[in-house]
Amino acid sequence: MLRADMAPPSSVVMCPSAGAPVGPVLPPTLSTPRARAMLVLSWLAGFNCRAPLLAAGPLLPLVIRDLHLSATAAGALTGVPLFAMAALSVPGGLLVDRAGPWRVLMAAQLAIAVGGGLRGAAGGALTLLVPAALLGAGISLSQPALARVAQVALPGRAAVATAVYVNGLILGVLAGTTLSTTALLALVGPASWRGVCALWALPGLAAAAGWAVLRRAGSHESPSAVAARSPAGWRVPGFAPVVVAFAAQAMIFYGAITWLPEFYVTRGWSVAAAAVPVTAVAAASVAVSVLAPVLVAASGGYRTPFVIAAALAGAGQVGVALAPAAGTAWGALIGAGTTLAFALGLAAAADLVPADRVGAATGLMLTAGHGAATAAPLLLGAARDLSGGFTAGWVLMVGAAAALAAAACRVPEGRRQPGRAGDR
Repeated sequence: MLRADMAPPSSVVMCPSAGAPVGPVLPPTLSTPRARAMLVLSWLAGFNCRAPLLAAGPLLPLVIRDLHLSATAAGALTGVPLFAMAALSVPGGLLVDRAGPWRVLMAAQLAIAVGGGLRGAAGGALTLLVPAALLGAGISLSQPALARVAQVALPGRAAVATAVYVNGLILGVLAGTTLSTTALLALVGPASWRGVCALWALPGLAAAAGWAVLRRAGSHESPSAVAARSPAGWRVPGFAPVVVAFAAQAMIFYGAITWLPEFYVTRGWSVAAAAVPVTAVAAASVAVSVLAPVLVAASGGYRTPFVIAAALAGAGQVGVALAPAAGTAWGALIGAGTTLAFALGLAAAADLVPADRVGAATGLMLTAGHGAATAAPLLLGAARDLSGGFTAGWVLMVGAAAALAAAACRVPEGRRQPGRAGDR
């Protein structure tokens, strides 16, 4: 089965002016310089989708003191980009399906660089939050485009290409949270948090330039493929369980990293000890970030890997609720299961969905994930306020784990789902 944007190996491209063949069009493989460039730039784009965003948290005490921000305005520094990511993921996916990923990634990575860097020039709350919204908009456009690039870079092996940029996302989280107030702050000296924001703009500028060069070299996007794209990317048979699973893993992950420390402090642990389970979540996330393609290849599809992810995350969440003393082990299981489900969801969007619907389908999935990520900490906090403890909240999270397991069992067994006639 051939997608609309991929010609058979024996086909040729006709020169519009002369009608003469100008050479064969071959689907890229890992052995081609172009495919390798796609993967490198995908990793950099993934890194840039997280590092500048997550740098805001560690820098927040400096920003509050310098700009005299209220607690509400300070919280909005992270909340505004997340809201933009949730609101614009579906429109961003539709844009990818129409304009192609190359133009979108070039503009989106530039938006991340400009928005993230301009935060350092802020003189107050408004001039801080407007560029933060631009940062979130750039991220919301980048992620559906990366799913499309994964499909083009390694046809039939999108899980491998997805693992590359998921690794960039996860290492971007670690870099943004650990380097901002250590190495980078020491490097910029008197420029303080403003200088750190400027430094985090550099990966975005590099990525935007790289995608511009790659687009000039040829995009593997034919006008007919772009014109044929459908706005109904979410109406793909079998993809709904992937969306549910993706939302459920986000709910479990963000609920855990937000409330596990406070939960263990209320049980008499020191602040330092209470941070260890969350550290285990992060460490396990890094460890399994490249495991998804191995499991997909071994099982021949996505259902079994999703079931494994659900079992890991569910065991961790049930463990927290029933035997909280082993918090580090449960944190590691939650991190491993949710990160595996996260990577599988992004890979499935590229591997299960016809080419002309990847952007919209990924956008819908990301919107569900961002919405669940925003809701989980709020719901757990409200449950604690109402009940006076964490039991009700953990029951809610166990329910999310059950939803993840139920959705995993309904994920399609195979790879590519049948598309329209134009996808063949």
